[in-house]
Amino acid sequence: MSEWQDWVTRLDSAADADVDDVIDELAAQILASPPDPSATAVAMRALASAKSDLSVHSAAIALAYTASADDVEAVESLERAFEARRRHAFLAPSLLGTLSLLGLRNAAARVGVTRYLLRLRTEDPRPLLMAGLKAIGLLCDRENEPALRIKLFALAGSDDIAVRAEARQQIAMLKLADALLADSHAGLIASLASAKAAFEVAGESEEVRPDASLFRLMIDAVLQFDGIEFNREAAAVRVGHLVSELREMGGRRAEQIFRMDRSPAASQIAHRCEVVASALEAAAKEVANAARWTNFDRSVVRLAECYSEVRYRSAALPGYERTGQTIAGVADQVVKLRLGPVLARKVGRESFEEVIRHYEAGESLPEVLSGLQELQRVALEVERSGTHSLSEEAIGNIKALAAAAGCTPEEMIRRFSVTIEQNDEDRLAAYAKLLPSPPGKRSMKMPLPTIGIIVALPEEFDAMRAMISNENRYRAPGSGGGREYLLGDILSVRQGIHQVVIAQTMDMGNTSAASRASKMLMDFDELDAIIMCGIAGGVPNPADPQEHVRLGDVVISNRKGVVQYDFGKQKGRVFEERHAPRPPSARLLEAVQMLEQDKLSGQRPWDAHLRNGLAARSLTIPNPSTDVLLDAKSGHVEHPAVAEARPRVFLGPIASANVVQGDFRKRDQLRDQHKVKAVEMEGYGVADATWEFEKAGYLVVRGICDYCDVRTKHLQTDAWKRYAAMAAAAYVRALIEAMPGTQRNG
Repeated sequence: MSEWQDWVTRLDSAADADVDDVIDELAAQILASPPDPSATAVAMRALASAKSDLSVHSAAIALAYTASADDVEAVESLERAFEARRRHAFLAPSLLGTLSLLGLRNAAARVGVTRYLLRLRTEDPRPLLMAGLKAIGLLCDRENEPALRIKLFALAGSDDIAVRAEARQQIAMLKLADALLADSHAGLIASLASAKAAFEVAGESEEVRPDASLFRLMIDAVLQFDGIEFNREAAAVRVGHLVSELREMGGRRAEQIFRMDRSPAASQIAHRCEVVASALEAAAKEVANAARWTNFDRSVVRLAECYSEVRYRSAALPGYERTGQTIAGVADQVVKLRLGPVLARKVGRESFEEVIRHYEAGESLPEVLSGLQELQRVALEVERSGTHSLSEEAIGNIKALAAAAGCTPEEMIRRFSVTIEQNDEDRLAAYAKLLPSPPGKRSMKMPLPTIGIIVALPEEFDAMRAMISNENRYRAPGSGGGREYLLGDILSVRQGIHQVVIAQTMDMGNTSAASRASKMLMDFDELDAIIMCGIAGGVPNPADPQEHVRLGDVVISNRKGVVQYDFGKQKGRVFEERHAPRPPSARLLEAVQMLEQDKLSGQRPWDAHLRNGLAARSLTIPNPSTDVLLDAKSGHVEHPAVAEARPRVFLGPIASANVVQGDFRKRDQLRDQHKVKAVEMEGYGVADATWEFEKAGYLVVRGICDYCDVRTKHLQTDAWKRYAAMAAAAYVRALIEAMPGTQRNG
């Protein structure tokens, strides 16, 4: 906050001649940083103070970039700027486009820009209409807006050639988006044919319309691949013709086909034509021997990728190049939702085809290969028929496979569906029961993970790993990091079994933890709880023995959850905390309550798990001489004596921030103000992620490795880290064991 406050001072003190320079520098700083809602106030002030057109443009972009999803004031500021410049040839289109981009994630902005778009008339200036048409396309792609679609068709009747062409292009793009939502193969083919016709109309609306031409050619390629099973040679010839057309179009110079602002993706598409043509050419060479649906699937997937790139990538939005991070986030939320059930299945089958190819290329078991191929063929038969009725031959083969696996045919298909995207050769085959389970691995039906566990350090990961059985590595589909998981079992003492999934964050801190939790929730649909497990700094209270936390003890977040003490507002020298309450999972808190009840009768199951975990890793309890607590004058403080066995278990609020806390004064302040029992760096990120997804709860379990005191950290953190991590992991295992698990079916 202080960083942006300095910019307010610079704006207020700048001379009139220097204001725009300060604003341009500020906008560059905002756009170069991660989106920070605390910069919204200074961005609004910059927009109100800007004098030149370019500075107004820069300030508006910065404001749309940094404003939060529920910021109404930012929306009102952009609306005022647009109203004041509605007839401006440059700024009116720019501000309308900026407002529409914010409308992709801000409901108030969406309402405002929709109001302006519905007021557009064919006699409005061309630049404003062009910007409005692109905005309508973006917003209708985000949600179905009948009124905006009607407006789009109305503007398609404009006498202005460029406006009419842009409107028709947006109509074609929406038809393509609708096709990707088809719920059947026949529906997909029919919708793609309709989209192709729309792109043909758009392409004929202007002398040069390369974006429409590219999509027409790509859809044509998709449809040709669909016909390969009927006449492969003819389809291969047609694909070759398409390649020639693409190369001819891509060979033109980008500046020759880029006409003003008529085709925003034209230059980008021109450069991609050769790449697309080469890919199609390679596919055409394989047509004679390849499985029909494999090429069709891949062509549909590539078409969807091209659609998302043109629609959402910043390169397709001239003037918004620096909003890439925001647009990428929107694309993840929008495009994935729009890929529809058919496309999702195709991606899964493409992944499964990779598995089969690995088996064919390697020295894998013949019976496994034939089993996988049969499952593949049956799945294709089901989809192509649009029903679940199979041929007698397929039913007989599936029954034979199911009998060998000791399960029903329905269960065989279910296992195939569950594991189709795992793309892990022998492991996938073992899951589908085509391959015998290795010794010690699960040999019965297993549910999908319902409990996720996130750690931040390798020592924490290893401790949690020591608490599970039947472990398996798994990488979720998707690019980038944060996709590796460890799956394992924890048996319930109340019958049944829990399958858990463990993941380590890419880095320390709440931001990384929130990202990891979000990916975990997206990768595992059945998760209903995430536990953040690991080490933390303890908050001692020697004046109250019953509340005195020591090294090696375990702290669990209570109903007050996690306190994010670095989130708030700086008022002069006073920092006002503004963390939002995020109560933990009621189900997990109830399990904690049961363990607390059992503890009163001397039952402490985590003690045995801790002993076994330490023994498995050849660890021992650290030297008690390192458990040093200092007062404000660096004098030693005696730990009060308590009768309870150690490690003790505490319930209470846990403080969280993106800083390693080493100030004992701040520690004690947090204790006195919030009653916290521990201080850590990831809990609030997990709490926030689960709250935003709404489908899962959370809990934070921490083992204490130091006292948040830089004077003693060198004695304690490294010495107690592994023991504290094991203590927390042992409690997590006891907690999960206390809840009823999923029943196994033989």
